[in-house]
Amino acid sequence: MFRSTDYGLTEKDRQLKAPIVKDKARMTLKKKDVLDKSLRDARKHPEKIAVIRRDMVESVYGKPPYDKKTFTSIKNYAKKFDIHMQYGQSHEIDSLIDAGSNNDYKVALLKKYQKEMDKESFVRMVNIALNYKIISKDVIKGLSR
Repeated sequence: MFRSTDYGLTEKDRQLKAPIVKDKARMTLKKKDVLDKSLRDARKHPEKIAVIRRDMVESVYGKPPYDKKTFTSIKNYAKKFDIHMQYGQSHEIDSLIDAGSNNDYKVALLKKYQKEMDKESFVRMVNIALNYKIISKDVIKGLSR
């Protein structure tokens, strides 16, 4: 059996895709740069966090109103800002942030911290992590197992 291909069509498809991929990469770099600058500004001027956060979102996504898909992206971007603002507060919070989306690792860290820390400090640290969505309720459920 013979199979024929048309490399020309494949190449045309790649040419169509290339600018889209480049635009997405540019947007990712812009988001990273704006996030880094906003974090530096917010750490220098903690009293202006709300304004800095709003300006960060507007510099990447423009001014409101936003469609549903963009709004979801904005929520995730703002959450990233909020989480990274907590970075450097304590070794325990930093470790939970560094764990990323690995809930099993987060549970293991929390079990370790539960043994090492006094109850009041541990509860305060867990509440901060929950409040800033560094950990989820699923992680808390895993902790109680």
